[in-house]
Amino acid sequence: MNQGGKQERFETGNRKPETGERCADVTRTLSFSGFKQFLFSALIVLVPSIAAAQSDAQPIQEFLKLKDKWQKLEGSAFRLEGQYRSISKNLLRFKKCDLSFWGKTDYPRLSRTSQTVEVVGRLSRRNGKLVFTVDRLTELPSDLETFREMQSKLDNPKHDDWYKLGNWAQNRGKFYEDDKLLERSRYAYNKGIALEYDLLKGEKPDGYFTLANRIASFELPDAMAEEFTHEGYWVAFSNVSKTDVKEMTALLKELKDKLPGSIIPIDPPTPKTRAEYLKAPITTYKKSDKFTRRQLHRMLYSELQLAMILIPVVKDGSNGFEIAAAIDKDVPEKAALAEQYRDRELDYKLANVSKFPRQEMQALSKQFETRKQPEKARETIAKWVEARAKTILDGNDDDDRLELANDYLNLLGDQKRCIEILIATHKANSRNEEVANRLGELGYVLVGDEWLTKDEAGDIPKTKPKQKALVETGDSIADVRRLLGDPTSVSKIASRQYILQVWIFREENVPKIAIHFRKARRDTEFTVINVSPIRD
Repeated sequence: MNQGGKQERFETGNRKPETGERCADVTRTLSFSGFKQFLFSALIVLVPSIAAAQSDAQPIQEFLKLKDKWQKLEGSAFRLEGQYRSISKNLLRFKKCDLSFWGKTDYPRLSRTSQTVEVVGRLSRRNGKLVFTVDRLTELPSDLETFREMQSKLDNPKHDDWYKLGNWAQNRGKFYEDDKLLERSRYAYNKGIALEYDLLKGEKPDGYFTLANRIASFELPDAMAEEFTHEGYWVAFSNVSKTDVKEMTALLKELKDKLPGSIIPIDPPTPKTRAEYLKAPITTYKKSDKFTRRQLHRMLYSELQLAMILIPVVKDGSNGFEIAAAIDKDVPEKAALAEQYRDRELDYKLANVSKFPRQEMQALSKQFETRKQPEKARETIAKWVEARAKTILDGNDDDDRLELANDYLNLLGDQKRCIEILIATHKANSRNEEVANRLGELGYVLVGDEWLTKDEAGDIPKTKPKQKALVETGDSIADVRRLLGDPTSVSKIASRQYILQVWIFREENVPKIAIHFRKARRDTEFTVINVSPIRD
């Protein structure tokens, strides 16, 4: 009821008021001073936007942003729209708004097919309390109907058109906690994303990252944003120079920050999944569950990390252990590959073992044994010994030959080759007592100019009965004197390890023989190591 007692008539239904009619209704009730205030507020509240596709009225959520100014705007006219939560005879309340909207007269009955209405009126006082006095109420289509109407008007829409529609639905859906409207917003966003995705050529990753960021701002599922982030980094991985360490390092840092789980060594995907991923990475990723995606993140990261590790690989394999150590540190799940690079360096060393000092050769052989490769362990020693033999046997150094013979015996267990070298060395220099002594230690005796085993020499004829009591290997000087007396002559020879004596007997009553004694420098007594006849 107005002050003059005249009944005001409310407009209702789905009619959209004309703009001129709207302004006339509002301004007729304003004082001149209030009119200026109205013009000021109208500039604020009547700006056209996609949110006003069905009505030019200001949404309630925007009106609420002026709440701290309502007291100053008393008397100002507004045209508002929104979803109401209750309506009675002449009192209406909007959702999310505590302000009471009082009609000048009773509100007409609404169809109840929509909870969205438009009101025209002004801020005023009622019983000293700030309220909104409604001059006119109009029932509007529901938000879902408005969404469908706005969608129908999209002519050959671009992705931005869908995003704007999605924003409208999301803003209202969130404000009114309207799940159906929020679902429509997601529908619009997805349509826009699909269009924008189709514009990407797969050449640059930035477009995919933009889509991922949009999805986050649109509050769509994280898994969807993850798909575009992954695709962007797959493109980046495909484009990065596999020889540019700086570029690869920068990309690794991004993968670490953007792809969850990429730096955590975990069991790799199944061989089937790995093969599918390498063949169709995007499709495989999209259909993978969360755990498999983490495996693929790690796979992508480790492949790039591995590519960077392998940049300094030397073709001949000589830095295999260095490469393997880097793999173990940064890509430990590639342990089998690390072992392959170790094998490559060991094979390189085996091929070049002839140049190694003894200690390095022995260390290499030990490495093969540790890696359960006994054949290569023996091959290492054999190659090294044979290489030395080619050099030593062409020379005249008896000490080297003696050492070589011992290497054949001690390192390779080849006594036959050891004896051959010793006999050949003694023939070349029969005065070398160390060689003769070594042959004696190995069970050989010199018969004439031939070295025979003791068994082979057992049939040598004895010219005098006393020869049956001849000195034997191991006898002491005292034993020899007791049997044969003093020698005709004595000669002494000193070597690095031993002191040697040679006793010569040429008397008529004893055999004409040479007896070789030897004493290690640390020992106190000489013992017989060889007895050989003297030919006149």
